[in-house]
Parts: sequence; C-alpha cells; structure tokens
Amino acid sequence: MRKIVWIGSYVSEKSISKVQELGYKNPASVTSQANILEGLETVTNSSIDTLGVLSFKGFPSDKKIFMPKIKSTHGKGAEDILTSVVNIKYFNKWYSKLSLKKDVKKYFEKLNTKEPVDVFIYEMRSVCLEMAKTIKKINPKIKIHLIIPDLPQFMDLRAGQLKKWLKRIDWENMRHNMEYIDDYILYTESMAEYLHITDKKWMVMEGSINSREIERPLKTSSSSKNKFIVMYSGGIKKNFKIENLLKAFELLDDRFELWITGSGDFEKNVIEYADKNNKIKFYGFLSSRDELRELQEKATMLINMRDPKEEASKFCFPSKLFEYMLTGKPVLSLKLMGIPQEYFQYLINVDSTGAKDIAKAIERVANENDKCRVEFGMKAREFIVEKKNNISQAEKIYQFIK
Repeated sequence: MRKIVWIGSYVSEKSISKVQELGYKNPASVTSQANILEGLETVTNSSIDTLGVLSFKGFPSDKKIFMPKIKSTHGKGAEDILTSVVNIKYFNKWYSKLSLKKDVKKYFEKLNTKEPVDVFIYEMRSVCLEMAKTIKKINPKIKIHLIIPDLPQFMDLRAGQLKKWLKRIDWENMRHNMEYIDDYILYTESMAEYLHITDKKWMVMEGSINSREIERPLKTSSSSKNKFIVMYSGGIKKNFKIENLLKAFELLDDRFELWITGSGDFEKNVIEYADKNNKIKFYGFLSSRDELRELQEKATMLINMRDPKEEASKFCFPSKLFEYMLTGKPVLSLKLMGIPQEYFQYLINVDSTGAKDIAKAIERVANENDKCRVEFGMKAREFIVEKKNNISQAEKIYQFIK
C-alpha cells in the first residue's frame, strides 16, 4: 500500500466559500487539482492528505491581511490543511514558506514511513518546491513528483522591472530545489526540453475532466433560436487577444451575441466594449461552477483565445477546453503548440487572431445546419469522456510513478 500526500493550492469544497470571501480567484487550478486527486484516490482506493498554501492578489476592501490556518476534509480519512497567509506585498512569500514549512515538517515527522510514500507537488511555485528539500531531509526515500501545468516565466508577462528581477531570483531558487524532484508530470511536451528533463523522468498529462461531470444531463440546443451565441470563459488578459474577439463582433450582424465570463487585466476594457455594443454581454467572475456550466449550455458555440505566436503558448494547455468540449457544443480554437495534435480533429480552427478571421470562422460555423454542429460537438465530447476523464488520466500517472 502506497501513502500519497498532496502539496499545492488545493481547496476542499467545505473551504471554498471561506477563501473566496477573502478574494481568492483561481477556480481552474482548484478544479484541476480536485480532478487529479479524486482520480488518484479512485485508482489507489485510498484517501490523500493535502497540505496547501494560497497565493492572493489582494484581499477585499475590508482590509483583512491575515488568513488563519484552515483545516477540513474532502473525504473519509483525508486531512486537508491550508496554511495561514499574510497578504503584505513582498513579505507574503517569505511568511508563506515559513508557515507551510512548519506544517509540512510536523506532518512528515509524525508520518509512518514503513510504507512507501509518494508526494505530489502541484505547480512550479517556490513556496511549494521548497518543501521538496524539507521532505527529503526528513526521509530521503520519499518519492516526490512535480506536476507542472504552467511555467512561471510565461505567466504575468506584463510585470514591471522590479517584479521581473524578483521573478528571476525566484526562478533560480526553484531550479535549485528541482534536484529533490524524482520525476515530472508535464502539461505539454515542450516543457521537458525547456527544463532539460531526461526522457525517463517525465510524462505528459494535460489535465482531465471529472468523471462525475460526465453524468450531468446534456443540453446541446442553444437558449435562443434567433441568436447565435458565442461564449468565452477564463482569463481576460490583453495578451490573449481578447480585444480582437470583441472587435470581431463589430463586424458580425445582429444574429450574433458574445458572452464573456472571467477576470483579468483587460476586464475594464471588456466592460467598455459591452457598454457600446449590445451584442456583447459581460457576466464577470462566476464563483459557482454550476452557474458557469448553465451559461455554457445555453451558448451555441464556445471559443478558446490565445495568441499562437506568443512563446508562452508552447507551454500552456488551456484547461477550459475540457469543460468546453464536455458541453457537446462546437469549439473554436487557435492552433496553440501546447494543445496535442490529437485534439484538433475535434476543434474548429481559426486561421489567426485577427478580428476578420475570427468573424469569418464564427460565420462559417453559423452557416452549418444544427445537425452538423451537434454531431461535431458530440464527437469532441466522446473523445474527452473516453480518453481524458480523471480516472483514466490518474491511472496513467499511477503506472508512471510505479
């Protein structure tokens, strides 16, 4: 019997409302971790304890700067610990490392090490990677597996000079702590080359869809027969070329509507476009996954935006593709290098991020009959249901670490 422990930013369903009240907004990360955890627990028939730390961009206006430790459980026999956080710029990382290290040392010093122990660290965050060194000092026999959904150098690309300098120092610290990692689960193949990881030490697993969501009743028809509704949900960032998507709807006639949900640095601009163009509707950040799914089910088509020319696209698999394809609706996507080739037979490609090309691709899909759209969308759904559910993906991971 193998003991598995998770270190990252996992938040149990019992704690999600508490951290959202404090301003935590990273539903994609929470969902991704929950899916893998549930899959591993099913495959191994065991409960997995989690130790985590959250990264806040800012607490709400009531000026709270401290989040106390939160203890909960996501299932029978599983212990979930979110370490305390202080939200003071530049001080917060230092505090988070000390706080998490204290919890990790306490946990692993008490752990029965007679059985094999596997530790999964989720994301390349210095605060979590530091724990690899701490754990190995307690017991060098513990195997540590690093899951990398994104490379930190290609996140927050609009950072100022000071932040870029701090990120370089942070990166050097992470590289040093990678010597304590036994192997890697990467979201794209390009990461292996970039990180200079030898062949036998890595596998690709670009995420998963939760097997419980597959059982949800399916609605393939749009909410309106008179409108062709295109929906985008996720990061609202300037470098994702969201503005070109908005401009595309200036070229389309009144049959079309664009629904946008999410948050990011381009949010205010989206609101300005929506105020001027009644074809654009902005719903903001939706904290409820059910609310998001309901909107996606009412849409006619879903769209994935990101600039393929951007170097970061090689190292990113957009997790929203799973929830998009699960709806059974056609999905329009740019051809990003981070998306494996097998996906593109189930996606509708758009030639470029230009507003004209986006508008043409949307019109092309709108001119198809309903039956063709439904058949195409359902083939995409079948692909991820069969090949990319969290149980089958967790089985691949478990066979790899064994």
